[in-house]
Amino acid sequence: IFQDLSSKDMKRDLYIVAHVIRIGRMLLNDSKKGPPHLHYRRPYGCAVLSIMDVLQSISEIKEEKDFVLKVYT
Repeated sequence: IFQDLSSKDMKRDLYIVAHVIRIGRMLLNDSKKGPPHLHYRRPYGCAVLSIMDVLQSISEIKEEKDFVLKVYT
């Protein structure tokens, strides 16, 4: 994903931003009111991870690693 970033880019503050979208009914209780074929996309939350944190942990261990992002609603 990041092979196009130069060393100049890596010195900047870069972040991975994830926008979480909920697909479904507009009602919170998901009742059966209204037509069942209508599904809406609406924002649910957002998460941010610094690329510097990722690069530091990858350089320490040469294995795949999972990163946990806290989703703010």
